[in-house]
Amino acid sequence: MKIICDREDEIENFKPKEYWSIEGLFSKPSGNSKSFAAKLFKINDDVLKFDGEDPCIRDIDHAHKILQELKDNKFKITDITVKEVRRNAPAPFTTSVLQQTASSRLGFSPKKTMMLAQKLYEGIEGNKEEGLVGLITYMRTDSTRVSNEAITSARDFINKNYGDEFLPEQPKIFKSKKKNTQDAHEAIRPTDVNRKPEDMKKLGKDLHALYDLIWKRFVASQMSQAVLDQKTVIIRALSPRGDKNVYLFKATGSVMKFSGFLKVYEDVKDDTPDKPDIAEEEEDITLIPADLKEDDMVKTLSLSKDQHFTNPPPRYTESSLIKQLDKLGIGRPSTFATIVSTVINRMYVEVKEKKLYATILGRTVNKVLSKHFLDVINVNFTAQMEEELDTIANGNSTYKKVLDDFYLPFTKDLNEADSIAAEIKKGLVEKTDVDCPECGAETGAKMEKKWSRNGQFLSCERFPKCKGALPLVQPTEKDLEMAKGVICDKCGAQMQIKIGRYGKFYGCTNYPKCDGIKPITLGITCPKCKKGEILQRKSKGGRFFYGCTKYPDCDFITNTMPVMQDCTNCGNSYLVKKTTKKDGDYLECPQCKSRFEAKEEAEETTAAN
Repeated sequence: MKIICDREDEIENFKPKEYWSIEGLFSKPSGNSKSFAAKLFKINDDVLKFDGEDPCIRDIDHAHKILQELKDNKFKITDITVKEVRRNAPAPFTTSVLQQTASSRLGFSPKKTMMLAQKLYEGIEGNKEEGLVGLITYMRTDSTRVSNEAITSARDFINKNYGDEFLPEQPKIFKSKKKNTQDAHEAIRPTDVNRKPEDMKKLGKDLHALYDLIWKRFVASQMSQAVLDQKTVIIRALSPRGDKNVYLFKATGSVMKFSGFLKVYEDVKDDTPDKPDIAEEEEDITLIPADLKEDDMVKTLSLSKDQHFTNPPPRYTESSLIKQLDKLGIGRPSTFATIVSTVINRMYVEVKEKKLYATILGRTVNKVLSKHFLDVINVNFTAQMEEELDTIANGNSTYKKVLDDFYLPFTKDLNEADSIAAEIKKGLVEKTDVDCPECGAETGAKMEKKWSRNGQFLSCERFPKCKGALPLVQPTEKDLEMAKGVICDKCGAQMQIKIGRYGKFYGCTNYPKCDGIKPITLGITCPKCKKGEILQRKSKGGRFFYGCTKYPDCDFITNTMPVMQDCTNCGNSYLVKKTTKKDGDYLECPQCKSRFEAKEEAEETTAAN
């Protein structure tokens, strides 16, 4: 929880920096030559940075000046380099990496991943001779070690199914980079590599998807390197005016020479929680025509300037949080999923579009604990405790000494906090200017923000003499406008928008005499049953999802927000809103996977937020 709250503070205190990039679209003078893009990367001896740090193009005036100097220039290719790049296969899965990858690729929560992995480990019924068959090795491990028998089996399978060129000369042995790795269990792998994913469809959708991921990662880990040719083209601006500044553009492209392990397993870069989310730091890849040569003159089809701002550190996802826990040495393979699900279930954080947001409750608890239990609420202490547990297992210490080292200082902190418990509780109460609806007109009493097991609420400052209470979030003018014309089905009275534990809903104005309620929908007809409407719901774990109002008669459900817009490619009646680091917000058809630009008005279709 502290890790997430610290990241929230980083995001809130982040000050974006402005910078600009200049890109040219070039082609050979001949009309048949294909165009390609190149970015200005060097001015004189300064290699431009694309992270807001100097040297960079700082403002629009600087960018405009450069474009003016580039006007009427000729452009010449001064260098073309082709470099062979080899990519190594990733190691087979450890628990943390499996949870991260299943989250980013399959959309599984860590808890769901471990539940499915447990079923694969326990096995399925095979033929009469085999009985119950376990499909993967033990799924709680931080080791990348693989048995010799499994390596031999994998190499035989690769040789038979893919050919000699996909089999390296020597078996691949992976060593863990972590100093506290426990090597009792192998990496997560299929128990029999000959059980191919395409033969295991009977597992069902989710089990099959996870088995497919584990199988492909393991087989790929014993395959040859992927080989790519990376071509870099440098273009120099030649000024007819004899300007002193030297401007160099760069275009980079790559061509696959040999797929190697990529034939089985597509290796993509995982999001890294400890690196700013700045796409411009990565090398731009473009398609470069094959007929380009050094000293060729090229013409500019266009020169453009683009404004950028540095981004704050990305919010944690369940995947990247587990990666950070593993990096810091907090927890074990058996506890990663439990740690994440605990902070969600206790409403310390909530999940929105797969990102973790610290709640007011989470930040308040973290603030109180960090102030009064400084020795315990820090990542170094937690990681050190993991190491001390290892010393007990290794016989280098005793459990009594380790417990004394922890419990004696902790008892002192606990007693001090207990002695000022009333003061701590009083410090969590916040005054407001809201009049008490019960006695405010007579006494002038105001409401206070207080805490309950369900979060914050407004309570009369005269409690317990006055029991006046209100939800913390009040309906807005837009909410009141939405409720006009909504009639209670039970008594026919006007309904109003109310706010409960799981979000907003329509409630009867005759409450408590009438308990009629209605859900607030997105105004989208259910694409499955065509009778109900889609509404946003919130699970007990704090995750938002979208379902049909006719549930349980209709079981339509999706984790991404539907948008009432027809797919122009396949005619599907709705799209879903998605967000990625690379592409930002966009709409996708759930049927044909076609992508469309996200319109601003589409983002306002949900009234449940």
